[in-house]
Amino acid sequence: YAFQHERYWLDPEELAAAAEDTVAPSGTEVPDPDTRFWGAVADEDLGSLAALLGIDGENGGAQERAAVEAALPVLASWLGRRRAAARVSHYRVGWTPVARRPDGTTARLRGIWLLTIPARIGADDALVTRLVSALGGAGADVRVVTVGAPGADSYDDLAAEVSSLTADGGELAGVVSLLGLVSADGPGDAREAAVGTLALLRALSGSAASVPVWSLTSGAVSTGGSERVSAPAQAVLWGLGRLLAEDSDVRWAGVVDVPAPCGDRVLRRLAEVLANPAEETEVAVRDAGVFARRLLRATGAADGPARPTALAPRGTLLVSGGSDTWRDRVARRLLASGAAHVLVATAPDEPEPAGTPGSAVAGVSRVVCDVSDGPALAHLAASLPAGPDGRPLTGVVHAPPVTASDGPLDKALDEVLGAGLPALAGVSSTAGPIALLLAVDVDDLVGAPGAGAVAALAGWWEAAARVRTADRAPVRLIAADPDALDLAVLDRAMERADGLLVVTGRDWAQYAGTHADTRGRRLLEGVPEARAALAAAAPAGDAGKSGLLAGVDGPESLRRVLAAREADHKLATLVELVRGQVAVVLGHASADAVSADGDFMDLGFASLTAVEFGHRLSAITGLKLPTTLVYDHLNPVELAEHLADELARELTAA
Repeated sequence: YAFQHERYWLDPEELAAAAEDTVAPSGTEVPDPDTRFWGAVADEDLGSLAALLGIDGENGGAQERAAVEAALPVLASWLGRRRAAARVSHYRVGWTPVARRPDGTTARLRGIWLLTIPARIGADDALVTRLVSALGGAGADVRVVTVGAPGADSYDDLAAEVSSLTADGGELAGVVSLLGLVSADGPGDAREAAVGTLALLRALSGSAASVPVWSLTSGAVSTGGSERVSAPAQAVLWGLGRLLAEDSDVRWAGVVDVPAPCGDRVLRRLAEVLANPAEETEVAVRDAGVFARRLLRATGAADGPARPTALAPRGTLLVSGGSDTWRDRVARRLLASGAAHVLVATAPDEPEPAGTPGSAVAGVSRVVCDVSDGPALAHLAASLPAGPDGRPLTGVVHAPPVTASDGPLDKALDEVLGAGLPALAGVSSTAGPIALLLAVDVDDLVGAPGAGAVAALAGWWEAAARVRTADRAPVRLIAADPDALDLAVLDRAMERADGLLVVTGRDWAQYAGTHADTRGRRLLEGVPEARAALAAAAPAGDAGKSGLLAGVDGPESLRRVLAAREADHKLATLVELVRGQVAVVLGHASADAVSADGDFMDLGFASLTAVEFGHRLSAITGLKLPTTLVYDHLNPVELAEHLADELARELTAA
């Protein structure tokens, strides 16, 4: 209907995007009379341009025509870069608050919850003790299991214990893994966190394959403000989790981060997340609340103060890592966008590629150098002339190593993690303002299906870049389409105050529409186009359906679900039902936009939508409800209590 809209207020992200669109050069969108001028420049059509300027020979102006002819290639190149830039958008990773239980009650866990801890921590660790207390206080029967290094007998013991629990009729409800709580930040520590978690999942892949598995980290992410990342090596699990959410034999529930140290309030909230995860797979629990990871537009003004770039067009950029084809492609792109000199680095043990791509291009040359070798990189930097006429090394663009896509995941992790941090250390140990730009594919950052082990490295690099940016070091992570890596993008990344820039020209509406059934789709809900596509792809009436409403499609299924739940879960389910129907009627993409205690009159109801809302609730509950529900009850919680009373009376009468 014409009166139905997605929202009743302005979205800040959409406003920012619109503001950028109004100033971005966009080719044919330039209004007349400039359209013909820029069209002639784009086509390098000297005749049309000369005629437009009145210097076509018939009116004289031979000198002016010669000047335009000389400048035309430069103008065409500049316009091409600007148009290419207008086709891509910049994004950042941010956090959105997750609503607590809508009925205001304390979450309750049920059944047995396994708490798997590494032997280096021990069951008497303070965090373990307090976590056992918090989960037990929320209703869980907590069993602590200590496991050793991957491949040790303790993983076989774990599998046997799980089988014993299920054989004896015990209800294994969930697993919380502390195997990622490594304290150091070296490649070995990150590998231990990742490979240990993979070994755990293999041990659970039999009788416990349907049990949700959560991985706990502490200080692996920053939710913004003055909060710092304190354990970047643990962030490898955030990248690995995006991969496991889409491709795992075990039900990967997600990864949740708590601050270091954390108080009892945070642990109680953690228990609430485990009891009611709201389909989020990447969650940070803080004193201020629970937050979920989102991809958002990078507007610039709202993202912190700009940092001065460490790059200079007159300097030398070193391109390393990745494949030789990738290095050559990026080198040519940087050169075309204004870089004075680009070095393509070949590792000492890497065979010389046939044809040596880039060797025939002026301004691009090859060098043998391992960027993880600090002294070797320092020697290379010292060999480049400085001074007014020199081209000193000003930046390194480094990509992950290429691994076999069909090999074992733990082997691929060994390769990419073993090469990851040394690159950071090598550049960091080099004197001078040399910028390090870590480059990954956009799919590796968002965890798209098919992403490989590099997704784990992307999580680690993101955390490391945030740490070094906070320390004012020139290190950034760029997740970009290969053709988007030009000098302007590198400079924009160096200006970021949060250490990360996502650059892509992909059609998010199309992308989200084809990924609507994936676990990682919630990340995309921060992008307006993706959010709309996800809402359109959802089945009718499913807006806002949480895990509480799984399987509810009518009166009979609603009664079955309610009959199987305890009293507090019954009310929570009904509150979610009300919020979900409000979201559908008012055109919201999800129930997250509907406050559980928000006044119905403040939510945007009118007479027609109030009638539709009453009809929808009557249909899904099977109750005879008036169409004046939003006027008879203050908010969703109050209405849910009324529905609970009506259903109870129905049961008593039966």
